Amino acid sequence: MKGDPLAESNWNLYGYAGLGLLAGRIINTHSVSIDTANYNVPVLSGTGNFKRLTLDLGLGWELPLSAGFSLYAEGRVWIPTTDYPSKFLFVNNSAPLVGMANVGLRILFD
Repeated sequence: MKGDPLAESNWNLYGYAGLGLLAGRIINTHSVSIDTANYNVPVLSGTGNFKRLTLDLGLGWELPLSAGFSLYAEGRVWIPTTDYPSKFLFVNNSAPLVGMANVGLRILFD
């Protein structure tokens, strides 16, 4: 977007996108015995796994400090693209939505 990946003096602004696979695990425990004759249990007790295709988007800023060292900051989000119906989830239309903020020192080895 702005700058050069090989720059050694000016700051850089970059973006990236990709597809990823988010793997998750669901654990449900019921703390009270439920009388199933009077009540309908919305989710099953137990453990389940799911996989979900995500669109991975990010925006980053980088400032070269010296030879091979850079200060960087990034923001990332994983946007779900597929549904994952599971008998262990009660509401699954917006969970999980993952977002990250990263700051650090990048060290390049030649």
